[in-house]
Amino acid sequence: MIEKLSQELRVDFKVFATAERFFEVYRPSQKGCVLSEFHLPGMSGEELQSKLVDKGCQIPIVFLSADPKVPLVVSALRKKASCVLEKPASRRELRAAVCTALNRDEQSRRREAARRHLERRFSSLSHREKEILQAVLEGIPNKFIAEQLEVSIRTVESGRRNIFRKTKTKSIAELVNLTLRLQLHRDEFESRNGVGRIGQLQPEDDFQIA
Repeated sequence: MIEKLSQELRVDFKVFATAERFFEVYRPSQKGCVLSEFHLPGMSGEELQSKLVDKGCQIPIVFLSADPKVPLVVSALRKKASCVLEKPASRRELRAAVCTALNRDEQSRRREAARRHLERRFSSLSHREKEILQAVLEGIPNKFIAEQLEVSIRTVESGRRNIFRKTKTKSIAELVNLTLRLQLHRDEFESRNGVGRIGQLQPEDDFQIA
């Protein structure tokens, strides 16, 4: 059923006999989701998820279990598993779970790309420019910024121009909005870095779910 589903969704499906084998070939840059049982030879599904979390990997996991125990389900969901399905899962349930997981992975990667893009726009600021930026965001006038940093007003004005140029913004409002967006992405990033088979579904480059 999984093979037919992968063809229908136009995704590659790879099967691994053990979690250890999965980690030998898995790379965080690979898009997709993981289908796994809790009980596996060697490393368990729960240990697989914990290792992914410890490595900071955000790939969604769909667990399948013939007898899902409440503690295992609760633990998996707390670690942000996409969902837990009871076997035998229907084709409709499995399709919905996989589509949700793949969409979740795509959205997560887009957010991470946006965060990195914003980080780059601020990373070129010098230490002095970052100090001026902080003061500007607090609404402090140039004169008092100069006094606070013990520099000339001309230095503050030059720093502000450099900030606008390096962050590609044209106004204080735009700069504030950009800074808030970056902080939201950082907060989200930090909060996240809070016997069977394992399958990995990988979408093609043009894969989208309507």
